[in-house]
Amino acid sequence: MNIFIIILSISIAVFVFIVFYILIKHSGSLKPRVLRFYENRGIFKNRGKNSDVRNGFSGNTGFNDNTGSSGNTFTSKLKLLFESRGRMNILSFRIKTIEEFFIFNIVLSFSGFLLILTAGFFFSRNLLLYAGLAAAVLYFLPSEIVKGKINAISKRVLNELPDIIDLMASLIKAGLTIDETIVYIFKNLKGEIPGLFKIYNIKILEGATRSEAFDSIGKMSYCSEFFSIIKVVHQSEIIGNPIKDVLKDISRVYRNNQRDNLKMRAEKLESNIILVIFIFIFIPMLLIFLMPVLPQLKIIVG
Repeated sequence: MNIFIIILSISIAVFVFIVFYILIKHSGSLKPRVLRFYENRGIFKNRGKNSDVRNGFSGNTGFNDNTGSSGNTFTSKLKLLFESRGRMNILSFRIKTIEEFFIFNIVLSFSGFLLILTAGFFFSRNLLLYAGLAAAVLYFLPSEIVKGKINAISKRVLNELPDIIDLMASLIKAGLTIDETIVYIFKNLKGEIPGLFKIYNIKILEGATRSEAFDSIGKMSYCSEFFSIIKVVHQSEIIGNPIKDVLKDISRVYRNNQRDNLKMRAEKLESNIILVIFIFIFIPMLLIFLMPVLPQLKIIVG
């Protein structure tokens, strides 16, 4: 009987979730109301403006350092993520726009609330508090998943950075221009940075300036190091400094940083190994040596 009640509760919640998701996604009257609700709360305060995406450059001299590498808010980061990826899979659902993402949060939260509330009804228990907690957790769960994706992108960009810098320096030394180097990299390599260079090339073909294209991919990387490098490359090209020398210096710095990070990780690993040895080897061996003496100590104490 209990299994039947659980299956029935889950079926009702899933059915309501699917119905509300379809209605919200395809209804022409309900979706604008939800969006207006979020706009009034400031979630889409900068929606439709280009300031958070394209104003990273100041005039023709380079980047504006006040903008950061990926925007100042979670909404701006999410907007850039959709722009670079096109769509995201969150809990096996394909989300294509930022509006659908926030609507998905509402539907998921409401479905979890209804699931627990329905289960409490069938079990004759008041689960309103648990339903509210579940709704809050489910509402923020997709945002945490997206933040995890953003952090993963940033780490992959940072790991690819030294090799890409060395390759760019070699290609420019061989006689290629910076744009030809970017085209060569995204056509012959796979990864986060080649994907960003492909977006750069698309934006140039669409009519964006080089400053705007560099600024966009810098923010889409969510990596301050990558943002700083393309900033230096762009500025050195404007000033007239040899880019290959600049890239060599940057590569040397990042190789040293990588070496230092590996040393720090090795030191942490050594301390963790000592702790593991103490807990799982030293303490058991001490107990083994003390076991024959414990009966005698018990007699003496008694």
